[in-house]
Amino acid sequence: MMIQRSAAQSCSGRKGHTPSTAIVLCGNGTYSQPPSITCFNGNFFLTGCTNQNTSYGDANPIYFKFTCKTAGSLAFTIAARQVGDDLNWQLFDITGKQPDDIYSTPSLTVAANWSGTIGPTGASAAGSVFIQCRTLATDGTINTFSPLIQAQQGHTYLLMVSNRTAAGDFALTIGGGTADISDDGTQQLQVFPSSCNNDEVEILFNKPVQCSSISLDASEITITPSVGPVQIVGLNCNNSNETESLRIKFLQTPPSGTYNLTFQIGSDGNTLLDNCNNVLPAGTNAKFIIQPYAIVDTVILDSCTVTSIRVNLSKNVLCSSVAADGSDFQIAGTSNSFIASASWSCSFNTTNSIELKLSQPVQQ
Repeated sequence: MMIQRSAAQSCSGRKGHTPSTAIVLCGNGTYSQPPSITCFNGNFFLTGCTNQNTSYGDANPIYFKFTCKTAGSLAFTIAARQVGDDLNWQLFDITGKQPDDIYSTPSLTVAANWSGTIGPTGASAAGSVFIQCRTLATDGTINTFSPLIQAQQGHTYLLMVSNRTAAGDFALTIGGGTADISDDGTQQLQVFPSSCNNDEVEILFNKPVQCSSISLDASEITITPSVGPVQIVGLNCNNSNETESLRIKFLQTPPSGTYNLTFQIGSDGNTLLDNCNNVLPAGTNAKFIIQPYAIVDTVILDSCTVTSIRVNLSKNVLCSSVAADGSDFQIAGTSNSFIASASWSCSFNTTNSIELKLSQPVQQ
């Protein structure tokens, strides 16, 4: 089967179909994966294998991600639900790397099996070679299993499963090895104002939480000093069963000041659950500050001979409130230079960074 970039749509923006949106594995067990979409991201390069640009690509892929807590052997089995599906896989060690580096850095590959023999595949004690190059079904029976993989403590891995012949569903079963890849449930969060008029804040998590664990009455959170009644919504929950951010809407705009947001057990009997069913501990909290107005946070000069100044603000402001001629700002000093123009990039009609162009260079 020849893979061409133009043969399928991009997988971009689809959960689990790209390296950066990989599904987090919670530990040993079976993960049933529904049918994939027909899509393609890019090619891989396997040392010692031929036909690099046509044989090794993530056709109709699903990506899984895990971190090894305790070193040991890793065993897994991937089984197609549809008879005749050709499943292939490749395991990468992406510790300290970006997920998309797998397309450009061959050394990240730990093991792979691209056997054309139809049947379950994976890593087990019955495996033959760590890197099984691509074969065809007509090449005879080639072992679809690689040997047990030695996972290293603290390392993060990415497992790509490709269904080259179809986009059918499959089951991934982790078990039989000694490595511990269970998720410890550690959740980190940030809270920051997300509107110009101080009527809402956003909570950003370092890993997804289940939308179904969010109580619509906002009973999981308490804010001190009191801000009165609030509404809560999980961003993108209409399109997914998980989210990495919550938006808290204040029904009464609170005064400026420092606030503390704390999670507690809500009306549904829990705080929040991540995608491994780990519970966010009651009492988890974070502070946020509501500024009375936007203030200059930092000023960045472009060089020793200054031609432009980057002004970063403490909060978003409406793009429509910034004058393009730069007249909202002044510079003072011995130079005859003045602010000639202002430019900025908008996101949802707001910005927190403005670039000021000077009429002539100023030497620091």
